[in-house]
Amino acid sequence: MTAYGQEFRHLLRSPTAIAIAVLAVLGGVVVYSAVGPAVSGPTLDSSAFLSRENDSFHLDAWVFDSVGRPVGGVRLDFSLRTEQYPLPIGPPVPVATEVTDAQGRVTFTVPLPQNGSPSEALAATVQYPGHPGTALEGALGQYFLLSSVFAPEGSDAVQPLAVVADGFYSTRPAVAVTWMGPNGIPPSDEQVVACDVVGSYAIIVPANCSGLPSQTLGSLVGYRGVFVPPQLALPGPLGQAVTLVELRNASGAVQAEISYNAGTSSGSPGPVILSDFGETFDLFVPVMAVLAAYWVYVRPRLSGTVEPVLARPVTRSRLYLLRYGTVALLLAIVAGAEVAYLDVAMAMGLRAPLPGPVAGALVGGLLVAGLGFLGLMFLSAHAFHAPGAVLSIGIGLLVVLALFWNYVGLIVAFLYRVPLSSLDVVHLLGRADLLAPAQFPSLVTELTSGLSSGGVSGVNYAAIGVTAPLVALVGALWVAVPFLGGYRRARTAD
Repeated sequence: MTAYGQEFRHLLRSPTAIAIAVLAVLGGVVVYSAVGPAVSGPTLDSSAFLSRENDSFHLDAWVFDSVGRPVGGVRLDFSLRTEQYPLPIGPPVPVATEVTDAQGRVTFTVPLPQNGSPSEALAATVQYPGHPGTALEGALGQYFLLSSVFAPEGSDAVQPLAVVADGFYSTRPAVAVTWMGPNGIPPSDEQVVACDVVGSYAIIVPANCSGLPSQTLGSLVGYRGVFVPPQLALPGPLGQAVTLVELRNASGAVQAEISYNAGTSSGSPGPVILSDFGETFDLFVPVMAVLAAYWVYVRPRLSGTVEPVLARPVTRSRLYLLRYGTVALLLAIVAGAEVAYLDVAMAMGLRAPLPGPVAGALVGGLLVAGLGFLGLMFLSAHAFHAPGAVLSIGIGLLVVLALFWNYVGLIVAFLYRVPLSSLDVVHLLGRADLLAPAQFPSLVTELTSGLSSGGVSGVNYAAIGVTAPLVALVGALWVAVPFLGGYRRARTAD
């Protein structure tokens, strides 16, 4: 085995490699802490059709997740109770237990008791005994009155339109539409239409899109469908903007509608999980890089303990490449492992594996954070003469670039008298992330999901010129420039 092979094996068995493995395990624990709550208690939504058939009550209901996908195999316990406004009277009485089918649908018919009082009504509740911690919204997440509401042979829809997400890892809203035709048949010729209302200060949302520029989103095929309205730009600080979505029948009559404010974030847990993931590894990966670089290259070189290695047929420049490459390989394995763990957790727990572009962006962001700091540490080993000084510089960069970078941006804005409440500061902070390799994990998650690590809708990066190609270019420079600078110094020293 050559001297380089022996050196490589020695590095892989060193305490440094073990320390990186331990930190990677801790990072996996943090990933699980972010995914765990969403897996154990997801939020489901629902729509329902109710009808009176002689002396019976008939229910058709659909259960779906945060992106409008049907959820099958969920046990629903239905109960009835007598109510007299404003307080309920009598305990809930169980009447049916149903399990949603592959389309997320449940149907049942139950006789209505004759209580003899027109002021009383019955209500239904839904519980999830087999899914503790799961939240239910929409039609089945509330009591709805029955006997005093519907005339015999009549029917009505309960919350047939719901705001969901345009993709599990997106904050962009979409609308899930549920509808039934006469006698329970699938609807036909129903159109989903969207329009926007923009104004200054408070605006009044109209009853429908009549008289407003409208766009047809598509036709409803089957009982359910998910439609994505055009994304409405946020108005100025004093403005308001609302998107109105409505369902029309063949004659153009509005059958149901829903509205939401511009800037509304979808309720999907995906962007929140990605945001937590990026924010965590903004610090985790740079810490691994700084410690590994110090023990593998900085300390041996500046303390003289690397000289016995150089006594063998090993040059300084090739030793630089070997040790940099070994640590870079370990960091790449960690990045891939953490993203793979997140992917498996999301696929098993929430049926939402990471899309390929999202997984690739996450790995890229982690590598920029790790290799950027690795290159800076290797370069510093040739710019300073004491290992303590280089370690102090690395820790200082960690503190500034990973922990307090946003505060640096706010200080710059204050010095230049930019109002801290203005959009200029938001844009400044968005562009400043390109100047800190530690911010790249969060930056790529914001680009892919639209949710910032602060838990609010992120910056419109395209509007300020921060695009995916630019982020990739700057990230490549953060990796290449420190590495090449240190390599040049290492060759000069030979």
